[in-house]
Amino acid sequence: MPKKSSEKKSQEIKSTGLGDTVEKVFRKTGIDKVAKAVLGDDCGCDKRQELLNDLFPYKKYNAPTDEELDIIEWLFTDAKNTISGSMVKEVYSVYNRIFNDKIRPTNCSSCFKPVKQKLLKIHNEFNKE
Repeated sequence: MPKKSSEKKSQEIKSTGLGDTVEKVFRKTGIDKVAKAVLGDDCGCDKRQELLNDLFPYKKYNAPTDEELDIIEWLFTDAKNTISGSMVKEVYSVYNRIFNDKIRPTNCSSCFKPVKQKLLKIHNEFNKE
């Protein structure tokens, strides 16, 4: 027995970002099958979907707690050349909760840069006067 339209919609996964929406359009129009036929099973669609979701998420972030705002404020007050390992863990913990992510703490400055940039947006958002 075929499923009703309402049953199909309730089973459909909610899009978390633009990548999920593009993937749904490609599936409904059959573009996904054409891409796989031409490019093979590893056509790059998963990477594209993930990249678009990261760049254009639908849910921006969870509101930071007062304690998290204090940590973010600490991060952006005074120029810091180095951050202790325990504070790195704190910052990543704050970042992961606010942005629903699971990034592991690292002392790599180039890896830390995008984390800091996103937290700067939060800092600026909550320090508007």
